[in-house]
Amino acid sequence: MTEPWDLVVMPVPARDIPADLLERFRKQPDIVEELSDRLRAKLGIETSVDLGDFCSNRTDIHHVGTVVTVRYAPKRIVTNEQRLAHDRIAEAVPPGAIVVTDARGTTGSVLGGNAAVTIAGGGAAVDIIDGLARDIPEVDDSGLMVLATTFGIQTGRPTIQAVEIGGRITFRGRLVCSGDVGLVNPYGFVTIPAWLAWDDVRALLD
Repeated sequence: MTEPWDLVVMPVPARDIPADLLERFRKQPDIVEELSDRLRAKLGIETSVDLGDFCSNRTDIHHVGTVVTVRYAPKRIVTNEQRLAHDRIAEAVPPGAIVVTDARGTTGSVLGGNAAVTIAGGGAAVDIIDGLARDIPEVDDSGLMVLATTFGIQTGRPTIQAVEIGGRITFRGRLVCSGDVGLVNPYGFVTIPAWLAWDDVRALLD
């Protein structure tokens, strides 16, 4: 017995970042912290998320890219059917994307070695997971940078299904929207809302 899989997928186009800001985002070591502070202090925008207690497969994470959200939920009928939708995530992400994954309330991993190869092959650079990841050596070999609540060994295939890709989620108390621009380091990430003009971002950083 199974039930219909109602997965909503919304492909997310990359937001173009002006060359001067992209260079600063890539080269300034403390840009995540500075942007977090200035968005909050000058515009009242709160989009920063602390990840200090997360596990990571790299110590040198520093990346900027378009955010694509993924939301998982428990299956109501335990089955070996593959519903983690890594192929659909790969199809939805633009090059260099930061995948932000909400797997709260699920049991087992939502990312492993094969999944990392698929997602990275689609263009994703980073996956930030409120949930479990496994097969970390293989994940690392894929080139995907991963930060997750925990690393473990249990598969999530029998009990977890993707329910939405490319929408909006609550992540650690913050609203995270696909299409925003994210900046991430090993300690946290901050997002620039898609509706915020680049001139306003420049003004923040002057």
